Amino acid sequence: MKERLEATVGTELPTGWMIVEAGKALVHRLGLGVVSILAAVVVAGVAAPHLAAETVRATLRDLIFLSPYLAAAFALAGYTKAASSDALLTRVFRGHRVLMVLAATAVGAMTPLCSCSVVALIAVLLRSGTPLSAVMAFWIASPIISPDLFIYTAGVLGFELATARLLAALFMGVSVGLTTLLVESLGGFKAPLRGGEIVQVLPAGEVLKPQWRFWREPERVRVFWQEFKSAGSKILPWLVLAFFLENLFTAFVPTTLVAKWVGGSSPWAIPLSMLASVATYINPVAAVPVVNGLLSLGMSKAAALAYIVVGSVTTIPAMLAVLPLVRMRVFAWHLGMGIITGAVAAYAYQLLSLL
Repeated sequence: MKERLEATVGTELPTGWMIVEAGKALVHRLGLGVVSILAAVVVAGVAAPHLAAETVRATLRDLIFLSPYLAAAFALAGYTKAASSDALLTRVFRGHRVLMVLAATAVGAMTPLCSCSVVALIAVLLRSGTPLSAVMAFWIASPIISPDLFIYTAGVLGFELATARLLAALFMGVSVGLTTLLVESLGGFKAPLRGGEIVQVLPAGEVLKPQWRFWREPERVRVFWQEFKSAGSKILPWLVLAFFLENLFTAFVPTTLVAKWVGGSSPWAIPLSMLASVATYINPVAAVPVVNGLLSLGMSKAAALAYIVVGSVTTIPAMLAVLPLVRMRVFAWHLGMGIITGAVAAYAYQLLSLL
C-alpha cells in the first residue's frame, strides 16, 4: 500500500500518516467493535496486568452465563426478519392519527432497531408523507426496547428493570407522539424534512401480511440464519467490550463514589445518569452490561432506567445521523421531548419504588 501511494504522490509518505492508514485498514478488516476490545485489553494490561487478566476471565464467565439469553435474542431477530413482520408497518401508518400514534408506538416497541439504524426508516416514512406525530412515536420507542432486548435485559438486569424499560418506551412514544399531534393540529411541523419535499404518499392498496410460519419456505429459513449470524456478528463485539468495561468499573471505581452521586439517596442520580449517557451510551444492547456494573457499585434502578431510555435519544452517533435529515426545530423537538419524557419515566419509577 505504502509503495503504491508513494508512487502516486511522488514523495515518501510520513510515518504518522501510514500509522493512521494502517489503523483504518485494521478497523475495516476486523470491525470497530473488535478493534475497540483489543485496544481496551491492551490499555488495561499495561495499566494493571493482574486486574486485566481477572477482568478478561470475568467477562468470559458473563458471556457464558448469558449465552442462552443471547441465543434467544438472536433467534428472535432472525424470526422477525424471516417472517417479514416489518410488513406490519404498512398497516400502522394509515387511518385515524391518534390510533396511528398508538400503533406506531406498539410496533416501534416490537422492532429491533437501534438509534442509528432507525434513521433510515424515519427518512422513508417522512418522505412518503407519513404524519410526523406517528413517526415521532415510532422514532422514540423503537431504539429503547424490542422483544429480543426485553429478553436480554431481563437476563442481565432482571425482569423488573426489563418491564420498566418496556413501559418507559411505551409511555415515551405515546407522549411524544400525541404532543406532536397537538402541535400539528395547531399548524406546526408542516415541513419536517430539510427541503420540505414529499416524494410520494403511502399507497392505499393491499396491505402486506407477515409470514409467521416462515419455516415452510426454504428461502425464509435461509434469511433466518443469515439474520441470526448477522445479529451475532454485529452485537457480540460490542457486548464483549461492554462486559469488559463493566468489570473494569467494578474493579477500579470506588463503590462509595457511585453510591454518592447516582445512588438512591442522591438528588442528582437521575440527571447525572442522563448526562453520562450522552458520552458513554454505545447502543441499546451494550448499555445493559455497563448499567449492570454501575448497579453493582450502588447506582439506583431509577438512574439506571434514565441512562438506558435517555441514552437512546441523546447518543451522539444517532444525533449526527439525523441532523442532516430533518429541520432543526424537528431535531430539537425530538431531542427535548425524549429527554423530558425519559426523565418523567425515571422519576415515576423512582416514586413507585418508594411506595
